[in-house]
Amino acid sequence: SPYILNTIIVIIIFTSFMTFTRKHYSNKIYHENDKYYDSDPFLFFYIARMFGFKKINPVNIPIWIQAKLILKTNFEFTEQKLDIHDEEGNVEKFNITNKRALAEYNLIIEDTYLMKIDAIPTEKIKLPTIKIQRGYFSSGYHIYNQWLIKQCSKEVDKIITHGATRINFFCSTNPKHTFEIFNNLLARLNRESDISIYIYQSENIHNNFVYNEPHQIY
Repeated sequence: SPYILNTIIVIIIFTSFMTFTRKHYSNKIYHENDKYYDSDPFLFFYIARMFGFKKINPVNIPIWIQAKLILKTNFEFTEQKLDIHDEEGNVEKFNITNKRALAEYNLIIEDTYLMKIDAIPTEKIKLPTIKIQRGYFSSGYHIYNQWLIKQCSKEVDKIITHGATRINFFCSTNPKHTFEIFNNLLARLNRESDISIYIYQSENIHNNFVYNEPHQIY
């Protein structure tokens, strides 16, 4: 019938279009213009994948969206060329006790700018908190610091081993550090069935960063 014939023609045209489009965009980079992205990540998770993008430029994409892309998709991040400094940084711990298992921890990762404890939500301040500052720290200066990557993995392993079921991340990481930290975390999460990961997005209020916007990414 004409209806069936028209349907077949539409399917063939659509399939041909999508095949051409996916081939065309497979070598393109999504979000290549570096503009700040702060919208629903639907475009990253569905549109970019549907059109065949394989690489994404993570610069100026909120850290929680970057992390979700790392944990939930197979997109590659474009490579950042950064100076390498592998000096050890600092680790500070607050409200840590060995007397009982605690279900929720804060992990503060201080990389590209200073992060104050009182910038996290009031209801989270009294939770056990670990603050990791990268080696060769200088606010506003992006480098690659392998010590930071390893230390984050070490502290996350300890937190999970101590019985935590929720980790709140507060990060000022550059995209290369973000990728490696959460890519390493993925292997551990694949072995855990009852842990939740939240990232609190920063907001600049009167030249101070505050973290009151939680996003569950796992």
